[in-house]
Amino acid sequence: MLTAIISLLSDRIMPKIEGHDSYALLVAINALKTVKRECDHRDEFESAEKQRLTDLLGHDGSVSELNAELCEKIRSGDFTLNDKNVLEHLKQTAIDQVRIDQPRYSGLAYALEQKNVGSTRS
Repeated sequence: MLTAIISLLSDRIMPKIEGHDSYALLVAINALKTVKRECDHRDEFESAEKQRLTDLLGHDGSVSELNAELCEKIRSGDFTLNDKNVLEHLKQTAIDQVRIDQPRYSGLAYALEQKNVGSTRS
């Protein structure tokens, strides 16, 4: 349904308007595209995040509970960025969020490239 709405707004409505209304419509279309990516990928990304957090912390819980615990362990110094698994988790979580929020961001392409380079070295 989101795809149909986005297509209707982009293909049929956008060409018929100008000026500030055109800009406002573009903002709305971009917001709908973000919502669509969220719907398409959130479960997958959150499931992977939960698994990484469970592996890091050694027990299960909700994503928000596990994230709160990870934050506390980082604040207290129990976990640091010197820990490869912590750093990898934080990087992957950021990459997944940028994939939803700003998939054309040049930094995302670079991060994915670096991740692929690193995985071929392992």
